[in-house]
Amino acid sequence: MAALSELTDMIPVDRTSANVQQRKGVFSGVVSTCACSICLVIVIVFSTVRGYAGHSPVVWGLEAILTSIGGVITYIIWIVVHKNGDRSLEQNTEDVTIRMKLCFLWLFGIVNILNSAINMAIDCDCIDKHGREQFPGDLIVSIATHTIEIIFNTGQLGFISSYSAYRLKSSTLINYGISTIILTHVIRWFRTLFSSLLSNHLIYNTNHSKSFLNNCYWNTDLTHFRKSIETYIEPTLTEYSLLAVSFMLRMWISFEKVDRPSPFPTLVNTERTPLLDSCSPQTSNMGNIQIGFERTHSLRSAVRSSSVYICVLVAIVLCLPILTTVIMASAVENYSYHYQLSSGIVQCVFKLQLFIVILLAFYLCNKQYKEECSTEKMNSSRYILILCTAGAVAYSTFGLIAGMMYQRMEFPTLSIALVIQKIFEIACTYLQTILILQSPAYNTVRDRKVCIPVYKVHCVLFTINIIMWLVNSYMGKVVGSVMHIEASFYGDKYWKAVNDVVYPITIFYRFHTAMDIYQLYKKYEHSYTMQVLNNT
Repeated sequence: MAALSELTDMIPVDRTSANVQQRKGVFSGVVSTCACSICLVIVIVFSTVRGYAGHSPVVWGLEAILTSIGGVITYIIWIVVHKNGDRSLEQNTEDVTIRMKLCFLWLFGIVNILNSAINMAIDCDCIDKHGREQFPGDLIVSIATHTIEIIFNTGQLGFISSYSAYRLKSSTLINYGISTIILTHVIRWFRTLFSSLLSNHLIYNTNHSKSFLNNCYWNTDLTHFRKSIETYIEPTLTEYSLLAVSFMLRMWISFEKVDRPSPFPTLVNTERTPLLDSCSPQTSNMGNIQIGFERTHSLRSAVRSSSVYICVLVAIVLCLPILTTVIMASAVENYSYHYQLSSGIVQCVFKLQLFIVILLAFYLCNKQYKEECSTEKMNSSRYILILCTAGAVAYSTFGLIAGMMYQRMEFPTLSIALVIQKIFEIACTYLQTILILQSPAYNTVRDRKVCIPVYKVHCVLFTINIIMWLVNSYMGKVVGSVMHIEASFYGDKYWKAVNDVVYPITIFYRFHTAMDIYQLYKKYEHSYTMQVLNNT
C-alpha cells in the first residue's frame, strides 16, 4: 500500500483545471459502471444458470472482497482528507435537512452493524455446535466477512458525519475511491437479491443450494430469532446503502459542479457543520443578530408556529385511512371478503386525498411564484430521487398487474379497488417527483395576496410522507394481509421475494421525498416571510 505522503500528493491544491477534473470523474465513473456490470453478471450467472445456481460462496466472496476494499479506501480517504484539511475541501450547496439525514443514517447504520453482529453470533454458535459447513473454514470466513462489514459501516458513518456538508476536491484517489465505495453498496444490494431468491426457493434447487439451506446457519435458535425481526431489518439495510450513496455523491465534486445561491437566509445557516456545532466570533455575532430579529418578530413567529401545528394535524387526519388499514391488518386474523373490500376502499380514499394535496401544491406554486428558466443542473439528490421513483413505480406496477389479472371473478370489486388504488399511487409518485424537480424554477414571488401560502401545503406533504415512511416500514410485517390480492396472484414466495428486493426502495422513496419537501417548505416559508416583512 502506498505511503500516506504519496497518497497526500494525489490531492490537488487548486492547480487542476475544471476540464481535467471533469475528465477524471468521467473516467472513474466509466470504470465503476463497467465493474458493476461485471459483478452483476457474476451474481446472475451463479444465481440462475442451471448447474451453477446456488454457488453461494462466489456471491458471498465477491461481496466480501468489495466490502474489504471499500472499507480500506474509506479509512484512507478519511485520513488523507483529515490531514490536508481545507486543501481537500470546498463549501457545498445548502441542505437544511442534512442533520436529519445524518441522524437517520446513524440509525440505519447501527441497525446494519447489529445485523452483522447477530450473524457473527449465529456463526459462533454453529462453530460451538460443530455445525455443517459448505467447505472447510466456511464459518470462520463468514465471521471474518461480518467483521469486515462492521469495519466498513463504522468507517462510513464516521467519514460521512465528518465531511457530509462539504465537497471533496477532485483527485485520482477521491474519484476512484468514491466510485469503489458506491460499487460496494450496489453489490451489497445484489447480495440481498440473491439471498431472497435463494431463501424463497426461486432459483434452481441444486445440491449446492440444498446444502447451503440445510447448514447450521439457517437452522439455529438464533436464526429463528433473526427471522422474527427480519421484516424490520432487511428494509433498513437497503435504506442505509441508498442514503450512504446519496451522501457520497453529494460529497463528490466531480458529480456536483454547480454552485448556486442559497434560497435560505444566512442568519439561520446552522446546517453547515453536521451533528456537532462549533462556535466562532462570526457565528456568535450572527446569533446576536438572529436574537434581535426573533425579538422584533416574536408575535409573527408565534402565529407561524401555530399554523405549522395546524398543518401537522391536518396531515395526521388525512393519514387516518392508511393508519386504520394497518391497525386492522394487525388486529384481524380472519381476512373476510368484507374486510378486504373495506381495506381496499380505505386505501383508495387515502391515495385520492394525497393526489388532491399534490395537485393543490402545484396550483398554489404556479399561482404564487413566477416560473423562470433555471440554469441549475441535476445534482446527486435528484438522481437518487429519480432512481427511487423508478423503484416505487415498479413496485406499484406489480400491484396494478395483479389487480388487472386477478382471476377471482366472483369478487370483481376487490380487483377494481386495487386497480384504482395503484393508478392513484403511480400518479402521486410521479407528480410528487415532478413537484420536487421543478422547484428551482420557482423563486420569484408574485406580488399578490394569497389565502393559503404554498409552504403550508408543503408542510402537510412533508408530514404525510414521514407518516407513510413509518407506516411502510411497519407494513413489511403485515404485507400479506394488507396486500392479499398480490400475495394470492403471485404466490407467497414470489411476492415475498419482490418485497425483499423492491419494497425497501419504496420505503426509502418516502424518506427521501420527505427530506426534499422539507427543504421546499423551508425555502417557501422564508420567501413568504420576506414578502410579508417587505409589505409591512
